[in-house]
Amino acid sequence: MSLLDRSTLPNGGRLIVALSGGVDSVALAALLADDDRDLVCVHVHHGLRESADADAQTAEAVARALGVPFDLRRVDVPVQGSPQAAARHARYGALADAAAEHGAFHVVTAHHLEDQAETVLLNLFRGTGPDGLAGMAPVSPLPGSPDLVLIRPLLEARKSELRAVVERLGLPTVEDPSNSDLRYRRNALRARVMPVVRDIFGEHAPEAVARSARLLRGLLDDTLNPMSEALLNEVMRPLPDTHLEAEGVLLDLDGLAAQSLEWQGRLVLEALQEAGIDGPRDENTALSVLGLLDAQPGRRVTVGSGEVWREREGLAVLSRATHPDSELLFERGRGASFGRLAFRAQSASYYFEPVSWGAAVPFQGPFLVRPWRPGDRIAIRDGSTKVKDVLTDSRVPSFARASFPVVEVNGQVVWIPGIRAMWLSDAEKSGTTWVRLSALAE
Repeated sequence: MSLLDRSTLPNGGRLIVALSGGVDSVALAALLADDDRDLVCVHVHHGLRESADADAQTAEAVARALGVPFDLRRVDVPVQGSPQAAARHARYGALADAAAEHGAFHVVTAHHLEDQAETVLLNLFRGTGPDGLAGMAPVSPLPGSPDLVLIRPLLEARKSELRAVVERLGLPTVEDPSNSDLRYRRNALRARVMPVVRDIFGEHAPEAVARSARLLRGLLDDTLNPMSEALLNEVMRPLPDTHLEAEGVLLDLDGLAAQSLEWQGRLVLEALQEAGIDGPRDENTALSVLGLLDAQPGRRVTVGSGEVWREREGLAVLSRATHPDSELLFERGRGASFGRLAFRAQSASYYFEPVSWGAAVPFQGPFLVRPWRPGDRIAIRDGSTKVKDVLTDSRVPSFARASFPVVEVNGQVVWIPGIRAMWLSDAEKSGTTWVRLSALAE
């Protein structure tokens, strides 16, 4: 059994094997088990078709036959958007969770030579750049989890060779009926286009396409990728610190604008990968993101599993941003967590001017922390002002503004954390009964 590209595999450590129960993944698990690797076979149960339970049972039977630990992961797939993209995103998330639980850093999938040829041709017809024409990388970050490694050790193996492995070992497999649904472009390409390509160019046409992709991949690794990495380091910044639990990067506006359109697109696609966004990385994606450069701050586009926001200083590329939407009471002796901020209230005997982490207010509570709402106002010297205007003037990033917290007492906003507390007169400041409010990152 020499179908594995062992140069892609680590010398040691546990491997998470994505085991759907199809021929390809069953062959992969068998080849790795025969190679005496430390494996955990993970089956992701999407619940999208009637045979899902039977598929899981087949995958478990394969793992048992190979003497390999089995882990079943159930996921909920959103019904909106592309079901294939949503299932893929959920699958990668489940594999990442399994890797964390089993102490693994490498996830292995069964993409093979024909998959690679189809990917290259699909990307070609989409109008992709050199990265798309290079196909799937043998080793790359796991989409959505850049700290994990995705390995594809079968990109040089043909489907027929994998089927022969399974038949020789007598292992059970399942067939995904959606693979014959010609509404999906990959299926239509496989069923209608590739047979014609083989008739014209010969049975080894997929190998020729995959070989071209491999040669281009080598050229990218030696030249364009190092240049891209250097430029990306020049224009990429950490996300601004906010109350959100967010992951991503910021592309500096001036640095990005100084590049040619071709390099701008490449840097955008590199940033999507850096942020761990799972989704298309083609010219159309790059152009939709670059359209934000001429937009007003606050505009955004959705890209796969993430989103990109136009900020004053650049483009915020987010793979995940959890917006808290709850209203939480806190008081002395009982705090509350809002996003990544821990809110506390403590007695104080004197007034102090608001600082980034806290403020003093002449109220005893209880206090309510919640996202600001249209119509919210806060007291200033000459009356009151809109909270919305305070957030805008304070340059709170657009991606964080929608759920920015305020603290209120009896329906009155008394503090916008890190920005402003309600105005108090000198007479009010002379009081001796105060509560110190604080909001610290957890």
